[in-house]
Amino acid sequence: MKNNLLKAPTIILSLFILTGCSTWGFKTSTTSEKYAPTNYHDVDVLSAFPNRPYKKIGECTVKGGAFASGSDMFNKMRKSAAELGADAVVIVAQSSSQVYIPGSTTTTGTVNTYGNTAYYNGTTTSTPGFVGNMPDHMGIAIKYTRTQSEKKPSSSSEGKRPKK
Repeated sequence: MKNNLLKAPTIILSLFILTGCSTWGFKTSTTSEKYAPTNYHDVDVLSAFPNRPYKKIGECTVKGGAFASGSDMFNKMRKSAAELGADAVVIVAQSSSQVYIPGSTTTTGTVNTYGNTAYYNGTTTSTPGFVGNMPDHMGIAIKYTRTQSEKKPSSSSEGKRPKK
């Protein structure tokens, strides 16, 4: 019984620490076209839509744990957009919500009995609670499109001379 009392707070604390730094989210394609995934390191994170031609291909939402950093959030956003085949993701909303993590009190010890008398010897430990921020980001995944001047000449016109 004593071992089980010690294991429960340890397991709960471990789960909190493991999820406190994590990010999670989802992505949705907004087009019927399917694109090959891109390398997430090549996905640009933008704060505004670019001046060059593009098309919107999906939406990405990322949520972070209480200890998630800005770079954790942007990397998760990049990965979600890359899975859709995006060249960039435009952050269109950022927010955070606060969550209170309550503290705990743990008492451990031993009880010895001598006849009709019980003797307790133990300690009580308290851990204070805290407030953590849970960040949320929403982005639009985009694919850059080429203009006519950027497109390569077709292979049928290469190497041909104009008629005289």
